[in-house]
Amino acid sequence: MRQNKWLVYSTFATTIASLVAAILIGKSSNCIQYDISMAIFGSAFLGFIMSLIQYFAERRIGMEKFWSEACKALDQLKAILYPDIDAPIDMVMRCFREEKNNQSIKNMPKELNQHPKHNAKKELIAWLEENHKLETSDRDDEQLIDKSYKKLLKGYYNRIIKCIETCKPILQYDLGPLDNAFSNLDFLFEKPSFCKFGKQSFREYIYNQIYCAIRKYYEFLQANNYEFQQLEEKHGNFIMCADIIVQLRELVFEVKITDDDKEPYKTKVYQKNFYDIDINLEKFRTKIYRKADYQPPECCFVFAAKEYRDFEVKVKPDSLKDQ
Repeated sequence: MRQNKWLVYSTFATTIASLVAAILIGKSSNCIQYDISMAIFGSAFLGFIMSLIQYFAERRIGMEKFWSEACKALDQLKAILYPDIDAPIDMVMRCFREEKNNQSIKNMPKELNQHPKHNAKKELIAWLEENHKLETSDRDDEQLIDKSYKKLLKGYYNRIIKCIETCKPILQYDLGPLDNAFSNLDFLFEKPSFCKFGKQSFREYIYNQIYCAIRKYYEFLQANNYEFQQLEEKHGNFIMCADIIVQLRELVFEVKITDDDKEPYKTKVYQKNFYDIDINLEKFRTKIYRKADYQPPECCFVFAAKEYRDFEVKVKPDSLKDQ
C-alpha cells in the first residue's frame, strides 16, 4: 500500500504542477513550453487516476490480509485454558510454596535445626472445611484430612500444568505474517476527521486496539517462555510457572456471578479482553467492505460453575455488591 500511496501523491503533485505551469504560460503565447506542460498534465492526470484505482485495490487486499492474520493470531490466544481452581488462588499458591520449602527442609542437614511449617496448609484446610470442599466430614481424623488436602493440591497442580500446555502452541506461533500485514497498511487519509475514531487516525486505531492488543499477550508469554521450557525439561520451578499462569488469568479472564434463580450457572468466566478485540476486528471488517453490515460477535463464557465463587469474582451483580 505504501508505494501506491506515494504514487498517488507524486502523480497528483505532477498533475497540479503541470496545470499551474500551463496556466502561467498561457495558450496565447504559442510556445513549445505550453505544449510540453499540457502533455505532462495529460499523462500525469491519467497516471493519477490509474494510481488511485490501484491504491484502492491494494488497500482492500492489504486490509483483508491484516484482518485474516489478526483473526488467526486471536484464535490461537483463545485456546488459553482457564485454571479452574475452586479455592482462593493466593491460599493455593502459599500452599505450593510451603510444600516446596518443606521438601527442601527435609533434604537439609539436621544440624541446621530447620522444621517444616504447615501454616498455609492449615489456612487452606480451614477454608475448605468451612466451604464443605473436603472429601471427609470427620474433622478429627487428621489422616483423612491430610489425604483429602493432598488430593486437592495434586488436582490444582494438574490443572495449572494443563494451562501451561495450552500456552505452548501460542509460543510456537509465528507473528511474522501479522507484523508484515500491519506494516503494509498505509492510508491516504490519516486525519481523525476522515476516520471517525476520535482523536486517533485509522492506523493508530488499528495499532492500539488490534495489533498491540494481540501482541502484548504473545510478548508476555514469550518473556516467560524460558520458565516453561525449564519445567518441561524437569529443571524448572513450578511455583514460578504457576505465578505466570495466575498473572495470565488476571490479564485474560473476567469472572462474573449472577443471583438469578433461573440461571443454572452462578459463576461464569469470559475472555473479556479477547471479546473487545473481536469487536474492533468486526469494526475493521466493515471498513474493508463499504456496504458490510456490522455484526457484533457473541460473548460466550469459557467456563461455568453452579456455585458462587465470590473469592475470585471481579464483577458482581448489583444485588450482591454489598455482600
